[in-house]
Amino acid sequence: MWSEQLQEELTRWWKIIKEKLVAENSNAIRLEINEHVDRRCEMIKNNQSRMINSLLEKPFKKVAIDRLLINKVEGNELLNNPEEVLNATAEHFRSQFKKRSFQKEGMTYEWEKVYSPIAEIKESYYKNLNKKITDEEWTLILSKLKMNTALGISGIRYVLIKQENIETQVVF
Repeated sequence: MWSEQLQEELTRWWKIIKEKLVAENSNAIRLEINEHVDRRCEMIKNNQSRMINSLLEKPFKKVAIDRLLINKVEGNELLNNPEEVLNATAEHFRSQFKKRSFQKEGMTYEWEKVYSPIAEIKESYYKNLNKKITDEEWTLILSKLKMNTALGISGIRYVLIKQENIETQVVF
């Protein structure tokens, strides 16, 4: 059927084509990885909240309010004009989250206990709360962290934060 020479030639060409395909495939994968690394670095630099959400695989949920049904005494009103919807939504949230007037008079004893300051908590505890943490303090804290601890509030393991350089750690 096929000569031995033809089979050897075809086998050689098959190996060459396969090597070329593997090389092109690995090159494409390497380019894609580099593109993702560049994008991640750009997020670290310019959009840290998006980067953290990406690392934690948090879904991006955006709500579009394009119409509103307003319940009124005389009947319901449907708003679908974008400007009216925006204004009504803003007004709703403004009234919903307005500053409340707190009146301690007329409160029951149980609620007075809930709202009264806790004696064990001293004002001095809060004195340096807003003071910026120095690089030395940060390095000292990281050096004392255990490697096998639970995730932090960011959802990122401390071992990953510990391994980063000081410029990247600023994000955390």
